[in-house]
Amino acid sequence: LLGLGYVCALTLALVLLAGRTAGIADDATFDYVALMAAKSLAVAALYWSIAFCFSLCGHLRLVLYLLLLALVLFVAWWPGIDASRFAPFALLDAQLFAFERDEVPLAAIGGTLALAAGFTAAGFVLVRVGEGSVAVAFVHRHLADL
Repeated sequence: LLGLGYVCALTLALVLLAGRTAGIADDATFDYVALMAAKSLAVAALYWSIAFCFSLCGHLRLVLYLLLLALVLFVAWWPGIDASRFAPFALLDAQLFAFERDEVPLAAIGGTLALAAGFTAAGFVLVRVGEGSVAVAFVHRHLADL
């Protein structure tokens, strides 16, 4: 969890710096900067939790990253799917950009944080399985049967 704290602190510092710089040319109110910080922290927490979970999967992590990339590309570019209905994509919606000061996407922030919590919980479950590697735990379990 130290890594999550570091990533969130760095993200918050960058958002505050951007808010201060934006205040020169625009009216960057506290509410607007707080909303940008909340959205950024939710996305940063999701990225960290994915890296945390997949890093504990040993050699399978490359396959998992490729599967996740394929899923993200499928949701983002398949014509029949409205990507803005899914939590992480809704935070990055181009249509919301013009109304960011008026509409607070609480459902999208909550959904993104729920995904982050799910990946983090999965990571802790993987730690409890054995040495943290699913492949190693699988091999140990089957070697014990021999």
